[in-house]
Amino acid sequence: MNALPEFLGEKPHICPLVRCVTISTTDDEPHSFTILETIPVPLLTRLPNLRRWKVTNQALDFNGQHWLSLSQSTLASLRKYTAMIGHLSINTLSFSGCADLVRFVSAFSGLHTLVCEEINVKGQGAATTLATTYRNIAPQCRLARLLIRRDVSEAAIVALLEISKYSLQELAIHVTREQAGSMQLLVLGGQLSNLNTLTLCMPVEGRRVAFLQAISRIASFFKLLSGVGTVRLQELRVHCYGSSFSALAAILAQEGTLEACKQLEQVLLAFPRHALKFSLAESGRRSRSFQEDPKNSELKEHFPTLWSQGKVTVELPMRK
Repeated sequence: MNALPEFLGEKPHICPLVRCVTISTTDDEPHSFTILETIPVPLLTRLPNLRRWKVTNQALDFNGQHWLSLSQSTLASLRKYTAMIGHLSINTLSFSGCADLVRFVSAFSGLHTLVCEEINVKGQGAATTLATTYRNIAPQCRLARLLIRRDVSEAAIVALLEISKYSLQELAIHVTREQAGSMQLLVLGGQLSNLNTLTLCMPVEGRRVAFLQAISRIASFFKLLSGVGTVRLQELRVHCYGSSFSALAAILAQEGTLEACKQLEQVLLAFPRHALKFSLAESGRRSRSFQEDPKNSELKEHFPTLWSQGKVTVELPMRK
């Protein structure tokens, strides 16, 4: 990091070409975690077309050897030098508390898209203090797209939804069985007055009971959310991933799955735009048209209307 300003000084023609910067820890450097707690001002001031910022922790224990809590001066520098950044991606980070997370995110004043994966918070903090923090940040938040991937704690999700509930237009969230039944998330979902597109992502698990519970709770979540008068959802998507097609077919063939899938289909059909997507790790096969695969009779049976509309799609890994 220290050598970057010198490098850019020697090659100034590169500076206008840079659109994205990734800040990452490494095992090769001692105390590299401190790089996540400082703001590279010389770098930010040299990159006039910088629009995307990625922060990831690849060296340290995710479970919390180090907890991020940025100082007021660091947050002030973020606000001053990152207004041009519209897309922020954070991965494998642990914050001291919910307030530390939302202060960090809100310091990017021009932010419209946030992507999160493996985000944890040590403690939520006092309820009254948190409520004040959320109340102060929410009216200024301009976040339009929030993409929550795997292993983001519920406390972190709630904190991010609290500050973006007035501005959020698109939400994609990886939902565990526990989170699908969370009343706190449901209540917050009902406050997303500008939400237009919602995607719920769920793992295709090997146990039938787990799969049925996830589908049932997601269907219930959609039904309750669709009945909230303040939400104007236009597009609803469900994304299933994480298993082979043969494992999925085995689950779909078991008792009770057909009824659960048809329940989910009816909920999806209630919205103007809808889609059902499967991302499967089927080894040894190239990705091809889902409609042409003769093995898909199980999905055709379980989601007949979505299938006939061409709203069921699949992604298979490309052969290397």
